[in-house]
Amino acid sequence: MAARGQDVARTQVTDQSPPAARQYEQSEASITINDSRVQQHPSFTLLHTTAYLTLFSILGTLSRLGLSALTTYPSSPLGGVVWANFAGSLIMGLLADSPTLLSTALLPRAQLPLYLGLTTGYCGSLTSFSSFILAAFEQLAHPPGGGRGRGHNALGVLGYVLATLCLSLGGLQLGAHLATVLGGAAPKLGYRAHAALNWGAVPLAAGMWGGAAALAAAGPRSWRGEATLACVFAPFGVYARFWVSRWANPVLPRFPLGTWGVNVGGTAVLAAVTVGRGVDGGLVGCELLRGVGDGFCGCLTTVSTFVLELRGLRLRQAYVYGAASVAAAGAVMVLILGSWTWTRGGEARC
Repeated sequence: MAARGQDVARTQVTDQSPPAARQYEQSEASITINDSRVQQHPSFTLLHTTAYLTLFSILGTLSRLGLSALTTYPSSPLGGVVWANFAGSLIMGLLADSPTLLSTALLPRAQLPLYLGLTTGYCGSLTSFSSFILAAFEQLAHPPGGGRGRGHNALGVLGYVLATLCLSLGGLQLGAHLATVLGGAAPKLGYRAHAALNWGAVPLAAGMWGGAAALAAAGPRSWRGEATLACVFAPFGVYARFWVSRWANPVLPRFPLGTWGVNVGGTAVLAAVTVGRGVDGGLVGCELLRGVGDGFCGCLTTVSTFVLELRGLRLRQAYVYGAASVAAAGAVMVLILGSWTWTRGGEARC
């Protein structure tokens, strides 16, 4: 009787958790299939998940670079990665809050490689936490237009951080509203359709990654620093984020340690890469460093998962997690890049 009472109590606590928190618990960590009706070996599931992560990390990187270029122009009020973070968060909200979208009767959505590819792969790579922190630092070190006082620079940083977070959280909520509007009209896929897409993704991902590497090696030089090298390094970033989150996020349910670690660590790598771009190391070295920053660091860090986790946590936990993420990443950026910028007076040469 006591054991039964404890089971009931645990069930009540689980049922009282907010929907986003339950979605977070079923996040990118789960890739094991236990349904006996589905003859899918776990190694095949891992293969398909890896293929989708590869494919969508490249597509997400290209989307981020394209949106950033499109929204960056003279006197732009909010340019750069802000709108990529908004768009990725909107898509994440749509996917997370539409229970029938891409669903199948045999498997939970969180176990579907396609769903993991779209959320962890595409949304996570379209958004970039490290690029957001770098852009905030630029408001302090190299403000647009120049000539501002230190106090105005601090207000510029605060305004940029608040605008990014508010737009990203707003995009997530807008995506959730779109999911509500769609309701049961969201497309569903049967198991056979999922299986066909899964096996088709394997050669497609290999072809896209190989094509990016070929273009980086023998394609137009102007593409190398702009996009192709970023596409080559992008899958490594999303693989690292996926596995670190899978292992570390369950450690502290009230503080997603994995996402916090990759966001802060990726910001540190981007700061070091930016310092390297300020040292005259030749065109090829500069292009490689830019590819690492835009590709690896851009996909290692994420805003879409970050804001989804914020929504899933309790109020106080969300504020602690959000403040700790922005403060730690900002401190790392100032320590690494700021110490070089303000002592050497340098900035990226390429």
